[in-house]
Amino acid sequence: MIVSWSDEDDSEGEVENEYAKLVKALTGRCISDSESCDEELAYEELAASYKDLYTRSIEICNLLEKQEKTISELHAERSQHLAKKSHITESFI
Repeated sequence: MIVSWSDEDDSEGEVENEYAKLVKALTGRCISDSESCDEELAYEELAASYKDLYTRSIEICNLLEKQEKTISELHAERSQHLAKKSHITESFI
């Protein structure tokens, strides 16, 4: 892709202009009236937020451990079933 920095039609570089017609980029400036980004959070708010996130992280880690245990048990069960299937198949042959 080729990007054009102007809208002028130059006779030189017609190929570049052809490619530039395929891509249009818009730029702008957005100014917010609210000053929420500039406000400082109180230490208590940050500490409470951190505590909530830490608690949630612990919960997610515990859930992940349970899921890994379940997956491991399912893999073991699958291996057992495949072994039984193989044994049954050999019996009929």
